[in-house]
Amino acid sequence: MVTAPDDELSPSDEPDSDADDNDFTPLVVVDLFQGGMTDTLPSPLSICKVEGRAHVQGKPVQLLEEAAALLALCSERYSAAQLSEGRMTATVARFERGLFSPLYRVDAAADNGALFATLNSMEGRPQSTRRVRVPMEDDDDVMHLLERVLQAFATTPL
Repeated sequence: MVTAPDDELSPSDEPDSDADDNDFTPLVVVDLFQGGMTDTLPSPLSICKVEGRAHVQGKPVQLLEEAAALLALCSERYSAAQLSEGRMTATVARFERGLFSPLYRVDAAADNGALFATLNSMEGRPQSTRRVRVPMEDDDDVMHLLERVLQAFATTPL
């Protein structure tokens, strides 16, 4: 970032917009909501929101894998609410160049010690719905649960 007034800049000091465009890495945004899905919008009560970037062992990763890694990093430092009412909805999005783009919605419900989750593509592509089942432990909070759900989706082929 250049902080000098424009008239004090030499041509070599000017920011190179092409370099900035090529070096920009978008943020991953994961937002968890209490309760289930109603129509096309999740419950209005957001219980946890995580924004950031995560690199997995220096290799390129898909969005769901990066979101799971980001939740893992956050859950090491912070705690989140327990799953109340046995249901949650989450959105996974990208924030890039000032544009927020929700790409996935996860609907999850607990039953008999397991969390059953459905992944829906917000782009509405054919065959964009997938389902997984992950075991629940007594001390799981919503970040841990969603991390395991996203990791399962990331490693399960369509």
